[in-house]
Amino acid sequence: MLIFVQRDPFQSCLLEEDDIDKGLYVQLVNSNDPQLVIMNKALSLNKLSIDPTAADAEKEWKFWLLQFQDFVQLTMDPGVDLLKILRLYLTTSTFEYVQDCKSYEEAIAKLNDVYVKPKNVIFARYEFISRKQRDGESLEEFLHALQRLSKNCEYKNVTAEQYREEMIQDTFINNMSSDEIRTRLLEHNALALNSAKEKAKLYTKSDPIINSVSAVDPGTEITNTSAAIKQVCYFCGKRRHPRVNCPARNTTCNNCGKVGHFAKVCKSASKRTASASVTSLICSSSSPTATELKNAIVEAKINGTNISALIDTGSSLSLIDERLCKTLELKLLPTDGKVLMASTSFQSRLKGYAIADIELHGFHYSNSKLHILPNACTDVIIGQDILQLHSNLTVSFDGPRAPLTICGLALAKIPAPSLFANLSTNCKPVAVKSRRYSVAEAKFINNEIKRLLAENIIEESCSPWRAQALVVTSDNHKKRMVIDYSQTINRFTLLDAYPLPKINDMVQAISKYRFFSTVDLKSAYYQIHINARDKPYTAFEAGGRLYQFKRIPFGVTNGVACFQRVMDNILRVEKLKDTFVYVDNVTICGMNQEEHDRNLNRFREVAEKYNLTLNKEKSSRRRVLGMFAAYSQWIPRFSEKIHTLARCTTFPLPQPAVDAFEALKEDIVNSVVTAVDDELPFTVETGASDHAIAATLSQLGKPVAFFSRIEQRHSSVEKEAYAIVEAIRKWRHYLLGHHFYLITDQRSVAFMFDNKQAGKAKNDKIMRWRLELSPYSYDIIYRPGNLNAKADALSRICSSIQVENVTLRTLHNNLCHPGVTRMAHYVRSKNLPYTIGEIQRITTSCRVCAELKPRFFKGDSGKLIKATAPFERLNIDFKGPLPSASSNRYILTVVDEYSRFPFAFPCPDISS
Repeated sequence: MLIFVQRDPFQSCLLEEDDIDKGLYVQLVNSNDPQLVIMNKALSLNKLSIDPTAADAEKEWKFWLLQFQDFVQLTMDPGVDLLKILRLYLTTSTFEYVQDCKSYEEAIAKLNDVYVKPKNVIFARYEFISRKQRDGESLEEFLHALQRLSKNCEYKNVTAEQYREEMIQDTFINNMSSDEIRTRLLEHNALALNSAKEKAKLYTKSDPIINSVSAVDPGTEITNTSAAIKQVCYFCGKRRHPRVNCPARNTTCNNCGKVGHFAKVCKSASKRTASASVTSLICSSSSPTATELKNAIVEAKINGTNISALIDTGSSLSLIDERLCKTLELKLLPTDGKVLMASTSFQSRLKGYAIADIELHGFHYSNSKLHILPNACTDVIIGQDILQLHSNLTVSFDGPRAPLTICGLALAKIPAPSLFANLSTNCKPVAVKSRRYSVAEAKFINNEIKRLLAENIIEESCSPWRAQALVVTSDNHKKRMVIDYSQTINRFTLLDAYPLPKINDMVQAISKYRFFSTVDLKSAYYQIHINARDKPYTAFEAGGRLYQFKRIPFGVTNGVACFQRVMDNILRVEKLKDTFVYVDNVTICGMNQEEHDRNLNRFREVAEKYNLTLNKEKSSRRRVLGMFAAYSQWIPRFSEKIHTLARCTTFPLPQPAVDAFEALKEDIVNSVVTAVDDELPFTVETGASDHAIAATLSQLGKPVAFFSRIEQRHSSVEKEAYAIVEAIRKWRHYLLGHHFYLITDQRSVAFMFDNKQAGKAKNDKIMRWRLELSPYSYDIIYRPGNLNAKADALSRICSSIQVENVTLRTLHNNLCHPGVTRMAHYVRSKNLPYTIGEIQRITTSCRVCAELKPRFFKGDSGKLIKATAPFERLNIDFKGPLPSASSNRYILTVVDEYSRFPFAFPCPDISS
């Protein structure tokens, strides 16, 4: 946030909020100094929130612009960026007009185009001449109104003849008897007398024709929309008032979802409704097709008759105009329904439906169902019930931009895998007891069922199996419907042992390439259909009905293995090179840009061949953050560096986020661990201590992997030998088939594993280890312990160095001294590189914590005095109430502490 402070009448300054002294700011705001009062008024400049459709939008815009210019002149230095200042005083709706502007002048010009409408001289003169003095209006007010109206009339210095023609023209338009013709003439910005006469004659001839066509449909109503303009607030609909007092200022519209106005005055709804009403009126009069739809209009045939058809991908039904239906003498069949405009209240009731044969671009659709719509904008509207019979639809608009492809979830052209091939012998149908749902959950499940049915993913079932649907909420509060198969088919399904690729191996293989792209499959399981015999096993209950999946469902035991097998088969059959698949994630690589692009285009061709739907909306920035997190253990202060990039929610990235991104890339390049190069020799350095064993794998002195683990069972010599064995087991996939060097700091171990001393080791355990290392080709080298620092550092704990962590101390203070438990929880949640020991040391050494935190004091308990004689100490207590036939329900027990002799006395109660 920026704060403007005026120091003297001739100088002003611009301060950041963090740089200004809070006390000084309060003093400036509360000061009675006249200059500071002026400054406060300047700071209270309202944001630009003018509706361009308002009647007085131009006047309010000019007034606001004058205020803004005065504000800039009084408070700004000459060199300040006016475009940035202007953006601070724009609302979200007005910022959309200038978001692409590069300069202040361009932004002002754009806003002028929005709010300053072109003047209609003919209409302005009509208003001026027809203006009369109103009731209660004084002569001065009437004269002022005429002077104001005359400003838009644009009277010029003309000759007497020109003045005469203008007067005749104004009188001709103002005094004609036809209001319709006058309205049409007033639509022109400028009009000469001869042109006005010719247009009026043309309109006079066309009126009878229009009236005769309109008379065909007697149900059409034409409503006069002329009304006096009321001064009302366009945010709430009430009497006009300042924006700060508007009750709808912080209210969310129920119609469009935007903040700042009520639904009853929502412009979006009114525009769509008005547009629909106008379209309906035009269709009822002459039924022409809008020129904007000409690219979607095709020639077709219905029962052999040539007609015009509109391809409408937004219509769920196919429609036919009522008059065409009567002309073709199609049989009208009854139905009850309405056609609704998307997101508006405009609707039209259907008259029924008819069955007809349609011929369209060489395709024949027999017995197609066409719903009858009165006053349709074209003969026939082809909706999705017919369009979805095709794999895709192409409409050419000849626009300048690249083609836009909107692809739904398609069914892949892949043979159905066997999902339940391995079932146990005791497999029998299980029907899980029905669940009860809340109102919100039941509504969500019904909506999901409708979506899955519409996408042809599920179907109704008669299966003896029945699982239950659950509603789960993810971390981002997004609901998902899942099917719980744990009590049904998963109990009897044997695990498919098909292996998944190892993540480490994939990362190692991909690291060899310089360029790579990642592609995600959209709802991958739902693209693969399953065998008909497998469908009954997937049955589930939802909304009181039974459904089953037609495609691989989520949650079954072998779904992952089946899908991985399908993708691996595609890679093998199509011979895709440099392509790696892990379930629904595909990585395409290349050594250079050309090779990468070639491999990527090849994968796209294969995806199109198999009809695989790709998810192009996957967040690339989040994917990059996940890649950085994989390298977090090798990047110092990773959480601090990733913070700026992680909290960024806009694209393109702001400069601080770009700098953080480049810094993280540089840290990864300069990290200690490098990628494995199979062409370079390997070196394994091992070490051991009393508590652990460790090893380092390196190439040409650069480490590529580390290994360490706790080991306390073996003797010191055997532990050094065991470190070599475990390291080679760990990196077997790297070392097998390569000659490498073994370096150890134990001379006896170097002797035992030396191939030249093969027959001199008599220990059975050492012999087994030598036999395990026999497939490897290596040279073992002895290195003294003081030179074997890499491996020894991983096997030892450095406890003698205590370094004060300034950053952790600052964090402890900024979190208001939370204590060890809450501080440790915060550090773990933010993935900060601090240990519990460091947190305990910081908390224990904090002076504030020592002074203010409570200390739970527990005093010493009293010492028990033992009895030294009978009846010196007695223990007395009541027992009860107890069941009794008499009135005594309690027992007073007395025990002599010295002799342990008990006494019991019955009592009716425990009162004294």
